[in-house]
Amino acid sequence: MRIVNVNKILIGFVFSIILCQDELIHISKIHYDGTPREVIIYQRVNDDLKSNNPFTIIETLKYDSKGNYIRPPLTGEARNIENWIIGKWVRENSKEGTYIQFYKDHYKVYEEGSLNEDDSGEYYIIQNNTETNIVYMEKNKDWRTSQIKSNNRNQFILDSRIIFNRIY
Repeated sequence: MRIVNVNKILIGFVFSIILCQDELIHISKIHYDGTPREVIIYQRVNDDLKSNNPFTIIETLKYDSKGNYIRPPLTGEARNIENWIIGKWVRENSKEGTYIQFYKDHYKVYEEGSLNEDDSGEYYIIQNNTETNIVYMEKNKDWRTSQIKSNNRNQFILDSRIIFNRIY
C-alpha cells in the first residue's frame, strides 16, 4: 500500500516537471539515418493550451547528416565583416612586425615577424539581433566571444576598445 502511494507521488512529480516547462523542443525533420535535421524550440506564452497560438518559436536549429550544427547565413554588417576580415591586420600601438593574418576559418598571429602558433587558432562570425560577434579559440584554449564592429573595409574594433587596421 505504501509503495503505491510513493509511486503515485513520484509519477505526479515527474508529470509536473514535464508540464511546467516553458520551452519545448520539437525535432521537425530527420535525416534518412534518424539523426535530427531540424529542431524547433518553442516557448509557451499562454497557459491555456486550447487558445490560439499558445506557443512562439524561439529558435530553429539545423544539422547536417553527421549531426554537426549548421550556422544560419549571415546578413548585413555581419556578412560584410565575414568577407572583409580575410587579410592582414595590425593592432593599433602594437610592436613592429606584430600582426594577425585571417583566413576563411582560422587565423595566424605573428609577433615581430615570427609565427606564434600558441596564439593562433580558429574563428567564426555570428549575428545576434543587431550585434555582430567573433567567436575565436586560440590553440588549446576555450572558445571566447567578442563584439566586432567594422568602421570600413580597412578597420575593425573589438569590444569597443581594440582597434585593428588593415595592412597592405
